[in-house]
This record gives sequence, C-alpha cells and structure tokens, in this order.
Amino acid sequence: MEAAEVEFLDSLRGLSTAKDKIFEISNLMLSHQATHAKQIVSLWLKEFQSLKEEKKKLAMLFVMNDAIMKCSRDSRGDEYLKEFPNIMSEIIQLLIDFKSEYLLEELRKIVMVWEKPGALIYVSQYTTQLKSDIQDAINAVQDDRTGASVIQEFEITKKLSALENKHEANLEMAKRVEGLTEKIHAFKRSEILALIEDYKEKCEEELIERSGILLELGELLEKEYAIYCGFNERIEEFKRS
Repeated sequence: MEAAEVEFLDSLRGLSTAKDKIFEISNLMLSHQATHAKQIVSLWLKEFQSLKEEKKKLAMLFVMNDAIMKCSRDSRGDEYLKEFPNIMSEIIQLLIDFKSEYLLEELRKIVMVWEKPGALIYVSQYTTQLKSDIQDAINAVQDDRTGASVIQEFEITKKLSALENKHEANLEMAKRVEGLTEKIHAFKRSEILALIEDYKEKCEEELIERSGILLELGELLEKEYAIYCGFNERIEEFKRS
C-alpha cells in the first residue's frame, strides 16, 4: 500500500459527521487526486462496506460529496468526478443490504445538490437515473421490511422461533454433557447419567416438535396447492367462455 493510501486510511480515524473532520478527509483526498484517485475511491468503498454504524456510513457519504463538490471547483483535476460514479451502483446495493432507508434518502439529497443550478456537477440524465435507482432501492428496503414483519406474525413462524430457542438451549446442554465426560472423575456417576438422560429427553422432544412442524408445513402446502389449482381451473374456464 502506497503512502497516500495509508494517509487516507489514517485520516478516517475518529470518523464523524463533524464538518471539520469531513473537510479534513476531503482536503487530503484532493491533495492526492492527480495520482491516487482510483486507489483512494477503492479504499473509500472498502471502508464504507466495513462500517457497521449508520452514522459513520453517513459521514462517508458526506466525505464523498465534499470531495466531489471541491473537485468540481478545483483546477487540479476532475478525477473524483469520474471515479465515484463508477462505484455508485455498489454504494446503493450496500445500502440496500444495510437496510437503511434513511441513508438512501440522504444519498438522494446529495444527488439533488449536484443538480442545483449553482452546481450542475453531472448531466441531468445521470442524476435523474441515479434518483430513480435510489427510489428503487428504497422500495426494496420497504418491501423487505414489510414482508419480514408479516412473516413474523405467522403462527408457524412463531413456532419455528420457539423451537430454535429450544435448540440453542439443547446445544448448551450438549456442551455441559461433553464437559462432564471429559472430567468424568470429578463427578458422581449418577450426576452424569442424570444429565445425559435429561439431554436425551430434550432432544427427543425437539425431534417430535420438528416432526409436527414439518407435518403442519406439509398440510399448509397442500391447502395452498388446492387453492392454486382452484384458481387455475377458474382461469381456464374463463378462457373457454
């Protein structure tokens, strides 16, 4: 890694949405744009992907915007104006994966700034398409959230969740049993046998529950298939009439 790239990564320490910090990072980026713009934008994307906090991701979007805005007014080149559009689709996909409607809205606001008469950084065809892509991403996040919340209300989903909790508890008991057998001389034989018997009973209960849920799922699928066939028959009758 070259010195300019190391310097950029160092500048991200203490990353925040404070203006002074944003300006510090973007100014550093501009100082290296003639020779390292592509590498720095690649690092920007990698760091953006690795961040887990919404506020820090927002700060990175602000850094991108400030670098682009300054680059548009800077006489030293327009490398960042060219490089950031190359990763914009990846940025949007990362925000979809992060499930942040808020950050997508913030990105849209940034794009709208690029469209203002005093800026006009990119041609309108590009920003219009970009806003459309962002809206599609927002819709995807909303649909995913709505679908997930509906699924969580299904009775069988609740049963599966409860079963998963039991399974986790059984795994913990399995670890205890394994620990006892490894230190068999430290425990009474009756204690070990009692714990193993308890573990065996809980595993049997879990298997019975899993079998019951599988049967229930089978019945649900059978009902859904019957409904599908009924609708299909009606469609065929309608076509023939």
